[in-house]
Amino acid sequence: DTATDVADTAADVAADATDTAADAVEATTDTATEAVDAVADTATETTEAATADVAEEGAAAVSEAPVTEETTSIADLLTLDGFDFDKVANLIDGSDMGVLQKTTLKTGLQQAQDNPELLQGILDQVKEAMGL
Repeated sequence: DTATDVADTAADVAADATDTAADAVEATTDTATEAVDAVADTATETTEAATADVAEEGAAAVSEAPVTEETTSIADLLTLDGFDFDKVANLIDGSDMGVLQKTTLKTGLQQAQDNPELLQGILDQVKEAMGL
């Protein structure tokens, strides 16, 4: 009987230890999941805030651009003869394109502005992205 009682007690202790370990794993998993969710929420909020800031800055840059008597049309700016990097960059910033697309197009323009063959291709991409 004593051996049976000891075996039963050992089995109970082992079961309790298993339950405790399972509870600890579950608690750790819950904590890790909450941490991942918090990081994801923070990243989303940061991205949304940055996107809003960039959109506001772009709109402000366009609205603050000086208006001259000889206002150049958008179509003229997007040609090799009428190209003006700053004006086209402001035009892109003020558009409703995504931040990544704006950055890609402006980087392409900056790199191609001294090469007419490359510049024409980028200007065509800007026209397409703006629906012109």
